[in-house]
Amino acid sequence: MRVVAGKYKGRTLLAPAGRDVRPTGDRVREAMFNLLAHGDYGNGGRPVLEGASVLDAFAGSGALGFEAISRGASRCVFMEITASTIDTLRKNADAFDVAADVDIIKCDTTKPPRAMEPVDLVFLDPPYRENFLVPAIAALGEAGWIGDHTLLFAELDANEEVDLGGEATVLQDRRYGRTRVVLFRNSN
Repeated sequence: MRVVAGKYKGRTLLAPAGRDVRPTGDRVREAMFNLLAHGDYGNGGRPVLEGASVLDAFAGSGALGFEAISRGASRCVFMEITASTIDTLRKNADAFDVAADVDIIKCDTTKPPRAMEPVDLVFLDPPYRENFLVPAIAALGEAGWIGDHTLLFAELDANEEVDLGGEATVLQDRRYGRTRVVLFRNSN
């Protein structure tokens, strides 16, 4: 697994051992970041990732967060619950020499710590078909991670339906093989 574009293009990312983590594939990741790069999402003409603060929830290998840093995000917070996966995130941060630009939080994303301020972009890649997405969004909103201008990008099974509620404005909804990605803004 490699970083697709930006400052760290082509650099290899370590993936946690075992079957509990399903890293976002290169093709889907590239498509997600192309949507971010070429869409007008109310940022006043500024590229979405330029100087952005990012939360990679259900981080796994951290592929989405490290890709965001490679493409111009200023900082990334990774949330992950397992110690071995956190160890992999730390190794990736050290290998990319970005440890000063990342925070790694050991927590259940449905029970996050309080945020100092909302982030600009949240990646949500929960285990498929486990119904973690909506509770995680609610919990992150209550804990202050999601503001009125925060963009959220969820990765789901292509056939998975999810009710984001009346507060969500869906900006993109795409399918790539067995994967569905939904970009939206959620008003709290």
